[in-house]
Amino acid sequence: MSWKSEVDEIQKRRELALAQGGPDAIAKQHGQHRLTIRERVDQLLDAGSFEELGPVAGTPVYNESGELVSYDPANFILGFGKVNGRRVIVGGEDFTMRGGSPSPAGLRKSVYAEDLAVQYKVPLIRLHEGSGGSVGGTGGKGPSLPGPVNAPSRFRSVAQAMATVPVATAAMGAVAGLPAGRLVASHFSVMSKTTAQIITAGPAVVERAMGEKKTKDELGGWKVHTKNGTVDNGADDESACIEEIKCFLSYMPDNVNQLAPVIECEDPVDRCEESLLEVVPRDRRVAFEMRKVIKAVFDEGSFFEMGKGYGRSQITGLARLNGQTVGVWGNDCKFLAGSMTADGAHKARRFMELCETFSFPIVTLVDEPGFMIGSQA
Repeated sequence: MSWKSEVDEIQKRRELALAQGGPDAIAKQHGQHRLTIRERVDQLLDAGSFEELGPVAGTPVYNESGELVSYDPANFILGFGKVNGRRVIVGGEDFTMRGGSPSPAGLRKSVYAEDLAVQYKVPLIRLHEGSGGSVGGTGGKGPSLPGPVNAPSRFRSVAQAMATVPVATAAMGAVAGLPAGRLVASHFSVMSKTTAQIITAGPAVVERAMGEKKTKDELGGWKVHTKNGTVDNGADDESACIEEIKCFLSYMPDNVNQLAPVIECEDPVDRCEESLLEVVPRDRRVAFEMRKVIKAVFDEGSFFEMGKGYGRSQITGLARLNGQTVGVWGNDCKFLAGSMTADGAHKARRFMELCETFSFPIVTLVDEPGFMIGSQA
C-alpha cells in the first residue's frame, strides 16, 4: 500500500498556500500600491533565509471521492529568517485573504509568534495589515476561532516577548482589532505614510454611528498617530518601513541576556567638533538646535531618532559611541523651550524602560527649564 496520494496532497497544499488569496486578490493589492505579505517578508529577510512554519496549515475542501478540490490556507505567514545575518522571527497577516481577519489557523499561527520568540530568544518582527476577528465567523458557520479573545496565553506571551527580546512592528496597510494591539505592543513601531492607517472603526461605521464623514487617513493616518504617540515613526512607504526596522535592530541585542553588538567605528574617538564651541549661545534666552549637538557628539551618522512627532520637547533615540549602542535623551529647546510636558514624560519614561530592558547606557543632554504649565502641559 502506497502513501503517494497523501504525499501528493501535501504538495498540492503547498502550491495552493503560495497562491494566497488568488490572482485577483493579489492584483487588487498591487493596484492599491501595497505589497503582499510574502513580498514584504522577501524584502525584509536575507535572500533564501526564510524558513516558513506551518506552510500547509489551513482548511481543505474535498469532493465526494475524498479528493482535495480547494484549500483555504492560514492567512498569517510565520517563520524564521535572517536580517543582515542575524536570526529573527517574522510574521504578518495576509490581507489578500479575508482582509487579514484571522482564520482559525491564521490566528493560531499569529499567537504562536510570541511563543517562538521567547523560546528561541531571537528578535520578533511583525508586518501588520489586517483587522480583528470576523463577527460572522468562517464560511457562515459561526465563530470558530481557537478560544476566547481574552484567553490568558494570547496576551501573556505578548508581555513575555516584550520582556525578553526586541520587538519591532510595522503598519503596512489598514490595521485594526487584535493586529493593532500587537502593533503597539512593541519596542519600536513604524507606519507607512502612503498605505497605512490604524483605526478602531472604518469611515462607514464612523459616519453611521457618529455622523462624521472622515477618510481613513483622517481617522488614523500617520499624521494622527506619530503625533499622539501610537507609533514611533512614519516612513515614506513600505520599503522605507522595512529599512527603519532593520536600522533599529542593528542597535539591539538578540535578547535581554546578551549585550548589544559593537560595530567597527571609523569615527576617531578623539574627534572634537569645533562647532560645539559655538552651538550653545551665551544668551540663555536664545534657543539652539540640540540635534546639532547630538550629531557632533556621537559616532558620525549613528543617531536613530524615535518618536520625533510626539512629546516634541523631548528628543529620544539610539546612537553609538565608539561603535557601542547608547540611548540618547535630550531636550528640544526650540519647542516649548524644552520643558517637560505630560506627553514628553510618557515618551521619556517609555524610552528609559527600553534602555533598562536591554542594558543600554543613557547619555542625557539637558537644557530644560522645568515642567510646562498651563493648558499645553
